[in-house]
Amino acid sequence: MNNFIFNTGSISGNINQYAGEGMSEAENTSVSSDVSGGDKTYTYDVAISYASEQERYVSRVCKILEKENIAVFFAPNREEEFIGRDMITEFYEIYRYESMYVACFISEEYLKKDITMHEAKTALLRQKEEKRNCLIPVCWGEARLNGLDPDINFLNADRLREVEVAEKIKLIINTMKEKKL
Repeated sequence: MNNFIFNTGSISGNINQYAGEGMSEAENTSVSSDVSGGDKTYTYDVAISYASEQERYVSRVCKILEKENIAVFFAPNREEEFIGRDMITEFYEIYRYESMYVACFISEEYLKKDITMHEAKTALLRQKEEKRNCLIPVCWGEARLNGLDPDINFLNADRLREVEVAEKIKLIINTMKEKKL
């Protein structure tokens, strides 16, 4: 399937978003190791948690981030690595210890699924333990995570195009990296 992302803007001058079905180039599934987050080294800059109903939107965000050299854990890009393995245990490690941030793409469907809620709870637990913001909430409609302060700022997926969400996630990650240098 060819996917095209159209937009009038660009991210760092080399990713354009267009109004079509997705990206035309092959997916970049390589993962950068040893991402620096200051005192800790991470495998991923960001791990993506989402409901399958939003996969088209989320996959576009991931492709843009990967083109911008952000190390992204997006399960569909790593499927073959997890064949025959306990996904709950594997995802717990990734969302809790191996990623600098967890971006939760929260929808009504997201809130109804056990696996996505497990990923979100892992990120919230980590946030409490590390005493730093590890969670990037991206919300559709009125969907919000229980346990997350209602005053927490979030990215509004109803109002933002994929390239805009990717740009904001990249800014959050790069700001953290710069603080820790």
